[in-house]
Amino acid sequence: MRALNKTRLACTAFGLLASASVLAETVAINGVKFYGEGLAPKTDMNVLIEDGVIRELSDQSLSADTVIDGKGKVLSAGFIAVNNKLGLTEVSAVQKTSDFYEEKGGFFFDPSLAFNYQSLLIPYTRKGGISHAVVAGSSKGAFESRAFSVDLSASPESRLKADTALYFTLGGKGKGSRAKDLQDLRKKLETAKKPVSKSAKAKPVKDDIKVVKRLLAGDFPLMVKTDRPADILQLLKLKEEFGFALVIAGAAGAIDVAEQLKQHKVTVLVSPLRNLPEGFDSLHQRLDNAAKLHKAGVEIILTESDSHNLQQLRYHAGNAVAHGLPHDVAIRALSSVPAKTFKLGDGYLKVGSRDIVLWSGDPLELSSRVLNMWIDGKPVSTRARQDLLHERYQQKGDKPAAYTKPSL
Repeated sequence: MRALNKTRLACTAFGLLASASVLAETVAINGVKFYGEGLAPKTDMNVLIEDGVIRELSDQSLSADTVIDGKGKVLSAGFIAVNNKLGLTEVSAVQKTSDFYEEKGGFFFDPSLAFNYQSLLIPYTRKGGISHAVVAGSSKGAFESRAFSVDLSASPESRLKADTALYFTLGGKGKGSRAKDLQDLRKKLETAKKPVSKSAKAKPVKDDIKVVKRLLAGDFPLMVKTDRPADILQLLKLKEEFGFALVIAGAAGAIDVAEQLKQHKVTVLVSPLRNLPEGFDSLHQRLDNAAKLHKAGVEIILTESDSHNLQQLRYHAGNAVAHGLPHDVAIRALSSVPAKTFKLGDGYLKVGSRDIVLWSGDPLELSSRVLNMWIDGKPVSTRARQDLLHERYQQKGDKPAAYTKPSL
């Protein structure tokens, strides 16, 4: 009976901490699996968190206001969801709730100005341990938009980085040729590479060229959605000539040019569940593409493009592991690799870390869940609209469920 009471007390402590309404001044998590710097995690690590920040790592058990038994649990940095529309859309079928598309967008189009920190999708996304997102808009042409990154604290103070990448698409078109898109991209790069004339008669620099100049200065990478190996090779030629950082998204045929990608140090975004050809550009899609690219020495980031189901990203990573990707590599492909690629901090835990997730077990296991989460040192909840609906229709009373309103 005493053991049962202890278990109940521990569960109560977890609930208070996760509710984001009560936070002990210090929290010690003893004996936890810890994803710090390097590939392999450390087991039986003892971690002291004070005001949402890791203050101490020790081989010895630590004391604090709240002590959590970390055995069987995992402590990781928050995951990063890359290349989605989070905060720019609510209901796909209702156009007025979508701000990611602008017909004449181009590289000057900055969708971060429309980011909604109160989006109902954000708490739901946090259920997948995701603390940050890299979000891109879209337009009618190949020059889609600027991409931005944001933390998922869902507050007016959310850390938002307006320019995280430039987003470009290259592939088969219903009308016109991809060759023209490559020519237009080259022309913009050549124009941006030219020094700005100081002559009073010189034409003002166009807004999109100003953004491309920042690309060439190394401020952010060019993120290109493309699948065909021949198209990837054309992009590598441009990278070599102009010296910009390149990230390939989609990349169904990347395994055929893996050696060149490795040589040019290009990071590849892989969607682990893409396993069927969607057209003649993506004939090479396989469930083991992530594993094959890793084995070939290519750095990868695992992605999920469905903004309404980003919390499933960790499950997709689990599928990549099932098809040969090493488990620890999959964890890094959700955290430290995207953090390094898009300049979003470390993506791993250390003293001073402020984006922290405590899991009930293996993050890639379907039955595991987020127990506690801190973003920028502040506790956040994973309680979402779906939870409120569940509670509403589980309640029993004299009135129909629609007349009840669960408290937040």
